[in-house]
Amino acid sequence: MAKSSPPVAQLSTEDFMASPEDQDGVIPVAPPVPDPRKHVVLQIVKGHPDGVTAADIAAALSLSHPTAMRLLRELEREREIYSRQLRSIQVWYPNGRMVHPHLQATKELRGKTYRATVQEGRSGPLVQVQERSYSLLHGERVDGAIFIDYAALDDFVQLLRELAERYERFEENKEKSRP
Repeated sequence: MAKSSPPVAQLSTEDFMASPEDQDGVIPVAPPVPDPRKHVVLQIVKGHPDGVTAADIAAALSLSHPTAMRLLRELEREREIYSRQLRSIQVWYPNGRMVHPHLQATKELRGKTYRATVQEGRSGPLVQVQERSYSLLHGERVDGAIFIDYAALDDFVQLLRELAERYERFEENKEKSRP
């Protein structure tokens, strides 16, 4: 005779959770939830092109200094901001401003999204290329980025073409050397 199910009122959340045995020994771990304060920190830095310190951020948002530093470093890793050491103080700056909204292009290439923008830099215009991703859990985020001086853009494109040609020759030679 089939085992009857308990009434809904007697069920607990544990009844809906798979046991480790049901998952071939793999216990799922939830991905980290993004810190909503990071967006606020980014807006503060963008609003202060002359720079802010971690102490400024900590005071403005009632955060501890280590928390402010962690959020600033995460934004720096994502290339949203950069820092300079001025004597004994680290100062954080926005990574440039877009010259014009029409000087932005987004393209999906082989399942990855790239955004290129022309931005104002301290020594002239820059092209920023970001690899971006989106998930329901984390929203949109920058996975990596590079900046190229606009004046050197043609040289950079030439570098990529030369690398592509070398790779194609490498692959051709690899195919020829197979028995």
